[in-house]
Amino acid sequence: MITPEHKEQLAELRQAHPGWNISHDNGTGVHVWSAFRRKIPHRREREAGIDFLIKAPSAQRLDEELTRQAQILAALPDPPARPAVPRTWRS
Repeated sequence: MITPEHKEQLAELRQAHPGWNISHDNGTGVHVWSAFRRKIPHRREREAGIDFLIKAPSAQRLDEELTRQAQILAALPDPPARPAVPRTWRS
């Protein structure tokens, strides 16, 4: 059963990190906070250290990890623009 404190922590985490699906589970008696990234990371994001799934033993630790992920993403340069595809008209 989720406590009111955990509900509040979940709401705060979800508001602070909207790019992630965040959940809390204590079904086994061990508290596990999990976050799945809504977008699957591209290769350059994975190479920079972006994860698809993060698990932590506390809401505070999960917040720290998700903040670190946001910092990595913010530091990534924009991907190179794709070259324009020439359009030709046939008569």
